[in-house]
This record gives sequence, structure tokens and C-alpha cells, in this order.
Amino acid sequence: MSSSTSTPDLDSDPGSDPDSGLVPGARVAELRALLEDPSRAPSPSHAEEAVRELITVSDAGEALGLAAELAGATQLSHVQLLGLWPTAVDPDGYCAALLAPAMAREGVTRLSLHSVTSLRGLRHLTMLGELRIFRCKEVTDITDLAALTGLVELDLDGCAGIHDLTPLSGLTALTGLDLHRCRAVEDTRPLLTLKNLRRLDLSMTKVRSADGFGAAFPELQTLSLQGCRSFKDPHHLSGLRGLTDLDVGWTGIRDLDGLLDVGSVGTLDLTSCKRLTSLKGIDAMPALTSLKLDKCTRLRSVEGLGTHRDLSRVDVEDCPDLRDLRGLAPLSDLRHLSLKNCEQLASLAGLESLTSLVVLDIEACPQLTDLSPLAGLPALSLLYLVGLDRLGDPASLGTLPILEQLVVRHCPELRSLHGLGEQPRLEELQVDGCRNLRELGSLGHLRALRELRVEDCPSLLTLEHVGELPALEEVWISDCAVLGDVAGLTGSPVRDLGLSNLPVLADFAVPGLAHLRTLKVYRCPRVRTVLAERCEHVLLFDTPWKDLSGLRVGPALREIQLFSDDLADISALAELPGLVDVDIDFCTRLKDWSPLLDIPALERVKPPRYQVYDIEQNGGTDPVLDTLAARGVTRYE
Repeated sequence: MSSSTSTPDLDSDPGSDPDSGLVPGARVAELRALLEDPSRAPSPSHAEEAVRELITVSDAGEALGLAAELAGATQLSHVQLLGLWPTAVDPDGYCAALLAPAMAREGVTRLSLHSVTSLRGLRHLTMLGELRIFRCKEVTDITDLAALTGLVELDLDGCAGIHDLTPLSGLTALTGLDLHRCRAVEDTRPLLTLKNLRRLDLSMTKVRSADGFGAAFPELQTLSLQGCRSFKDPHHLSGLRGLTDLDVGWTGIRDLDGLLDVGSVGTLDLTSCKRLTSLKGIDAMPALTSLKLDKCTRLRSVEGLGTHRDLSRVDVEDCPDLRDLRGLAPLSDLRHLSLKNCEQLASLAGLESLTSLVVLDIEACPQLTDLSPLAGLPALSLLYLVGLDRLGDPASLGTLPILEQLVVRHCPELRSLHGLGEQPRLEELQVDGCRNLRELGSLGHLRALRELRVEDCPSLLTLEHVGELPALEEVWISDCAVLGDVAGLTGSPVRDLGLSNLPVLADFAVPGLAHLRTLKVYRCPRVRTVLAERCEHVLLFDTPWKDLSGLRVGPALREIQLFSDDLADISALAELPGLVDVDIDFCTRLKDWSPLLDIPALERVKPPRYQVYDIEQNGGTDPVLDTLAARGVTRYE
């Protein structure tokens, strides 16, 4: 018989009892001997493994004490220790002996927990000022939170198993409390002791009453009751004098009647209040600056708004039964109004009084035909008309003295913009998706128009009269399936022109474009000639040319971009005296780029990527690029 002894080692097999799953006492003794041996100080990684082993031992506390000594001796971080917490047999003792000391040592005051099933032991982390427990659905008992009296911010977002808030009643230092998606929470009375709350989120809970909030929360500024479908009595919010932001969307309120002493509310969200039939009571919020009415399916009018001199923004969306806007008339300081998806809205009466209105966005209001209430609005500078199915003539718009941008989209009855009238300050006009638009009409009276964009107008036949616009600088024409020529641009002062997806456009040989400096042509397969003699920048994308004989450019050209699967000859670029930048990156069939050597002013080149890649992958170099590099020409990707 022979016997041998070995020095304890943290790397040795744990020696767990297969029946009990616990580390035997002998192993604890081995680990203690190692800790006490100054010649064999454990590394942090070995110490972490030992701690992992020790905290699963059920004994009188010796194993946990040793784990604490190991963690302290090797300065295990609180992050490492947090990961071990759920495996501890005694999570309370673990937090007290290991986690809390580590956090105190590191000065940690913020903690975020995910995927935990129990908060046992959290009571020892009294150094915390901010705590987030995110979507821990299995947590039901928050008793340990009662000891964290230094908490200023507490976020229990998504802890759907919590229902009793009593442990929070003593957290009087709290200024922010988030109970979003704590779906079992109904009784908020334990919160009424939290006098310092400034932000309270009760959204998506079972809360049905805010009784007592006014007296309890003198400092409250932000309150969300969004999704509290059983909340029906807004008068319970009376007395919240400091409240500035209120969200009662997706609740059961019918109106705001009885609401008193909430004079600081600036932002009100009534999204998806499907029982809301009236704005009665909203006059209790004289400081209101922003109002959102979204998916209020029973709302027929906005009567009751009153003057609200500070109200600058109103958003109305998906209110299918809304018919009357006259309640907006007293809002003399309203600057931004959005009306979207209001299926029964047939009149804009009431808007004629909005003398401060700057932005008006009207979308998907199919019954609207008359824009006359907008005529003469003195401050309107940005107007969106989108999805107005019955708008056939813009003449009713009249003159808007400082309108700068007009966007018209998806108005299928619109056939011409001839009736647009004089808009003396209009700088930008966008027309998009008007499938029956056949002409732009006489636009010469738009003396300030600088930018014109026409897209996805498949019936547009002509650009006649565009050349009469005296200030025009930028034009973009795209996806106009039957537009065969752009001769209407003749004489235009345009400097930047883009033509895209015009399948029947036969040529771009427009004379008289003396100011044209940038021309971009995308996917115009029938174009054979491009007249760009004064251009400084030309882009041709998917133009089915084998060479550049159809490109008429002059000495002013400085930059050219060519994207083509057909181009095989670029010799026309040779000798262009002003050309400094050539991009032939996606000319996939081009084999010879030696004409680059004959461009005297060339400074930058983007060579054909696939061809050059093949050369360089095989260990070769391209002689043309080598020569250009020797001349100081920059190659870029």
C-alpha cells in the first residue's frame, strides 16, 4: 500500500458528491488552505470558479464566508459576481457578503438587471441610486426594494408579475418611477407617500383610478397612463399643478370634463381614446402647447378647444368620423397642424383664422375638394397635400403670400397645375404619384421657384412652360412612363438636372440651357444623344451605349461618372482639357481604360473594380494605373 498527498489547487476537480450535488467539507478545507498559502495566491479566474463552487454549498455559512474571502482577495468585480448571484443557495447572504462589498468598493450606484426570477438579497445594495429591473416577468415579490431608501430612479418595466406596490411606499427619495407593462398593478395607493416624484409611468397596467394624485404628487411633471383601459375619470388628475406632460392614450375617457387645476400641462396625448367624443374640459390646460388626437374613432369635431394661446402644434390622425374643424379657429398661435386619415372630413372651414400657421400637412382625407379656407393665410410656408382623392383643381388654394414649399402627392384627379395661381415666395414644388397628371401647365407666374421635382406621374406628356420659370435651379423628373421629350426645358436657367426611369425619352438635346452645370441621367434606355456642352458634372447610369459618341460635352467638364454594363470604349474622354475626376467603377465590360492617359488634367480616378480586382488578385499590376500613380493621380474606391 502506498499513499500520497497533493497541494490543494483551484484547478483540481471539484469532487462534488454525485448524490447530493454539494462540495464536501474536505473540499472547502482544501480551498481555505490554498487561500491561506501565501505562495499560491489564486488568480481571479480561478477564484471565480471557486466562488461559483462554494456558493452552491448548504452549510452553516463556512463556504459562503470562504467565498467572500476569495472574492475580496482577488477583487472580483461586481459584474462577475452579478452573474453568479442566481446560482447561490443563499442569495440573501450572497448579496450581503459578496455583491454589496464589491459594489461599495467600486462606487457603483446604478444597476440594471435582466432575466432574474427573484430579488432576494437586493435589500443589501443600499448604495444604489438608480435601479432598472427589465422584463423580469417571473418576479412577483419586491419586498427587498423597501430597504433601498436611497433610490432616486426605479424602473420595473415589463415586470408583469408584480401587483403589490407596498414595498415602494418608503422610497421617498424617488423622483422617477417606471411601471410600464407591470400588467398586474392596479392599486396605486402605496405610491401616495412618494412626494418627490417628478416622473411616473403607469402605462399598460390595470390602474383605473388616480384618486389622490393631486395632493400626493406636488412635484410631478410627467405622467403616463397610456393603455390603462379601465381609467375613465380624468377629474382624478385635478390638482397636479406641476404636471407638464400627460399621456392618457388608449384609456377609456370620454372627455376631460371635471378636470381642474392642471394649468401647467403643455403636452397632451389622447392617442386611441376610442370612447372620446368631446374635448370638453380641455380648457383646464391653458398652457397647452402640443395636442395629439390619434385614432379617436368617435370624435366628430374639435369643439371645446377654446383660445389656448400657447398651443402651437395639433396632430389629428386616424379620426375617421371627424367632420368639423371650426373648433380650431380660436387658435391664433397655432403653427403646425397635421390632418391625416380623416375619411369624413370634407371641409377645412375654421382654418381661415389660423394666422400664425406655418406648416400644414393634409394626408388621406379623400372627401376634400375645396382648399379655399387656406387662401391668404399670412404665415403658411410649408404645405403638404397628400392622398386627396377628389382634388382636381388647385385653383381654390388662392394665393399664399409666403408659401415656400408645396408638396402634392397621390392626388389621382389632378390633371394639371395650371390653376395653382400666383405664389410669390414659392421656392420648392414636389409632385409625386399623381397618376392622371398630364401637364404641369403654365407655371411662369411662380417667379421664385428654385426647385421642381416630378416623380411617378405615369400620364405626364410634356414639360411645356417649365422653361418659363425665371429662378429655376434644380429639376428632377423621374418615373414618368410616357414622357417622350423634355423640350419644355428650353431656355430654362436650370443648373442641376436629373432624369430617371423615363422609358420613352428619345433624346436629351435641349438647346438654350446656358446655365446647366450638373446633368444626371438614370435608366433612360432610348436616349441616344446627351447635349451637355456647358456641364461640369455628368452622370450616366444604365445608358445602353457601347461608346460615348452620343455624349456632347465641352471643355467645362470636370467630373464624369459612368455606370454601364455595355460601355466598351471611353476614348471620347481623351483630350478633354478640364476633366479632373473619372469614375468608371461599374463599367463591367470595359477592357481598355488607357484613354485615361490622354486626359491632361486628370487628378482622381475610380477604375473598373472587377477587372482591376482580377488583375491584382493574381499578383499583377495594371500599367495604366501605375503610370497614372506615377503622375500623382489619386485612385479612390
